[in-house]
Amino acid sequence: MTYLPETRSKSKSYLEISFTNAFTLSMELSEILTVFMITSSRKFRLFFGRAGEDYRVSNAELIFAAADVSEQISTASKEASGTGNMKFMLNGALTLGTMDGANVEIVEEVGKENAFIFGLSADQVIEYENNYTYDPMSYFIHDQDIHNVVMDLISGRYSNGDTMMFRDLYDSLLTPKNAPRPDMYFTLADFKSYAAAQERVEDKYRNTSAWARSAILNTAHSGKFTSDRTIQQYVDDIWHLDKITVRK
Repeated sequence: MTYLPETRSKSKSYLEISFTNAFTLSMELSEILTVFMITSSRKFRLFFGRAGEDYRVSNAELIFAAADVSEQISTASKEASGTGNMKFMLNGALTLGTMDGANVEIVEEVGKENAFIFGLSADQVIEYENNYTYDPMSYFIHDQDIHNVVMDLISGRYSNGDTMMFRDLYDSLLTPKNAPRPDMYFTLADFKSYAAAQERVEDKYRNTSAWARSAILNTAHSGKFTSDRTIQQYVDDIWHLDKITVRK
């Protein structure tokens, strides 16, 4: 998910948000619900785009250049973070994400103070998976915000009164009905941390000089992700090829 620049009119002030990646449905929807939950005084314009035929280079050229925040929210340890976050970084967007995939390298380059990191670590996720100690129901029972948002999935609030539209999603978070275990992507465990990260985004966005500094530093530290460096590392570490001289 990416923020596009804030748009103002005489009657409205809102951030435009563009969903352009095919994230896990449970993470994407909880992300939307979090936006509604923590921004009751702000208005957001939501744009949804399929990662297939509608998402292409011509669209990316506009999105990467316009985005202020690059949301990369794949569950830590799943290595589901692709190269899009590097392109956003190159264009000055600040990363809001988990410590997964290329997000780890981005933070190593630019520093955590110039990104918004949230959620479980890869080690925590792996430990939960190995020991079967994760219980999403405990979050549902003991956290009122999470309880309210999850219940809204079957209340009809986001589906014009249809209480069954998101029933499978509700079940996937709390029961093993449609999967080996409930909440396989630890959505509820990361939920409050994500909400807190969104608040940090809003606070920093209001500080224009601090935001500009972080944006400039993201662009300045993106050199590691050039194709020249990447290919050379593949040559050295994976392919183990020797250089040859081509005679004219």
